[in-house]
Amino acid sequence: MKQIKKIVFIGCLLLVNFCLAQENVLGEISLEDFKASEHNAWFERYYNAYQPSEEVVKELAHTLANNNFEIEAYFGTWCPDSRRELPRLVKLLDEAKWDTSQLKLVGVDRSKKIPNASKEEKKRIQLKMIPTFIFSSENEEINRFVEYAVETIEKDVLMITQQKDYKNPYAK
Repeated sequence: MKQIKKIVFIGCLLLVNFCLAQENVLGEISLEDFKASEHNAWFERYYNAYQPSEEVVKELAHTLANNNFEIEAYFGTWCPDSRRELPRLVKLLDEAKWDTSQLKLVGVDRSKKIPNASKEEKKRIQLKMIPTFIFSSENEEINRFVEYAVETIEKDVLMITQQKDYKNPYAK
């Protein structure tokens, strides 16, 4: 009888854990759909808590307005670094008046596999750590932000978009 109670108790714990677990976002998703998902609570908490430097935001707004950038964000909803940096990136781009509907968001699993990516795309992206934010212009990669800021995310993004000498923590 004691064994059965133990099994039922463990089963109940697993069921509660399963019911409370958030589903990972895998593949491409629009920012609008992401914000409508179950992940919006942590996204909004980090978004609202982040206060970028106004001076850097002004400079970034000017740089973004005078250049044509594509930005890809590879992230994991299960990853603490992604939960911290993705909302910061979105807020930074919002405050710099960049059209965040143009942001390509792609959720990956724990093995950092990009769902539905072609061999050529996987080779181009070479995802090692997440989050990874790739900045391109005219289909040519300029640079990337990987996992965490070297200085602050706004300073790092400004250096990337101004095509200054910037090396993410994993660059050789």
